[in-house]
Amino acid sequence: MTDTSLSATMGRTRAHLFSPTVDFLCLGGGGIVVMAAIALMLPGAADIATVAAVSLVVANFVNHPHFAHSYQIFYRGFGRRLCDSSLPTVLRLRYGFAGIVVPILIAAYMAATILSGDALALGYALNFMGFVVGWHYVKQGFGIAMVDAAMARRYYAPGTRRAMLVNGYAGWIYAWLAVNRAVAAHDLWGIKNAAFALGDTVAVVAGAIFAATSAFVLLRLAGDRWRHGRHFAVNGLIAYFVSLYAWVVFVRIDPIFIYVVPAMHSLQYLTVVWRFEANRERAKAGTAAQRQAPGNGPRARLAAFGFMGLVLGAVGFWVLPLTLDMAVPYDHAIFGTHLFLFAFWIFINVHHYFMDNVIWRRENPEAKAFLFS
Repeated sequence: MTDTSLSATMGRTRAHLFSPTVDFLCLGGGGIVVMAAIALMLPGAADIATVAAVSLVVANFVNHPHFAHSYQIFYRGFGRRLCDSSLPTVLRLRYGFAGIVVPILIAAYMAATILSGDALALGYALNFMGFVVGWHYVKQGFGIAMVDAAMARRYYAPGTRRAMLVNGYAGWIYAWLAVNRAVAAHDLWGIKNAAFALGDTVAVVAGAIFAATSAFVLLRLAGDRWRHGRHFAVNGLIAYFVSLYAWVVFVRIDPIFIYVVPAMHSLQYLTVVWRFEANRERAKAGTAAQRQAPGNGPRARLAAFGFMGLVLGAVGFWVLPLTLDMAVPYDHAIFGTHLFLFAFWIFINVHHYFMDNVIWRRENPEAKAFLFS
């Protein structure tokens, strides 16, 4: 998700997405509980292997549908959006870029590296995925903080909002630089990550900037609370700090966190998506055509949406790439045995972040219409 501070167009809104407790658990608070429990257990190598296996199973029901839902929402009425002159021109261009140009570029890069037998270039694709993952996590946490604030009508001061965004970007860049220095041996489905050689000075400077911006955000929040009497939407603020600090900057404190954080991030996303879809289906249910359609109520359509997310996730992440790995010949000495599995996972991850950056923009009429209903 991205910044969706839509106070000028909200009208009458809900005070929360589902309930204070559900929002706390799903938007970030539950992540604190899970990570604290894991830290207290002090897992060994055997525990890491078990958690990795469990996480792979959970991914089929949480992580993969969260990616699939972004495709369902983004490409639903895609052609109409491109031609709709009532939409802002910049938004239509964003749709075209994310929906047409980006997938072509990703596919072309993958094809070129595979045809040339360049495993190192594929490794840079994995590095780029890590780069956009941090960007996406930070923007989603920030966006949820803004959504929660808008719902509760407890808005952040403009300067504080900007400081939070800058702090998020600083944490994202610092984390990416740290990963490039520390985990060059990381791999995905047998393709090794290609890291950039970065000196200590770059990491120190990035860390100092992140620390300074973090301190500034805390000072801004304290000043807004105690000097200006502002109250904050707690669940959104938790989502912001958990997304940035626990899931991006300090996720490498324990290797086991790397396996569980994607599911918690996906749950955070699904909470917003399902509120968005529920509001959309409720609005559709009020039309004459929908009222006359038997067995086509909001619950049935929501169930169909969820089921399709499961199917698309299974096909995109497992069925299609594994079938291609078995059917299409390629050099296993260079690329291992899961080349297409690697390529599909990279493609879906990277493309998802670009689509998401369009779906949840504050100038997107659908976000205005259905996220705050």
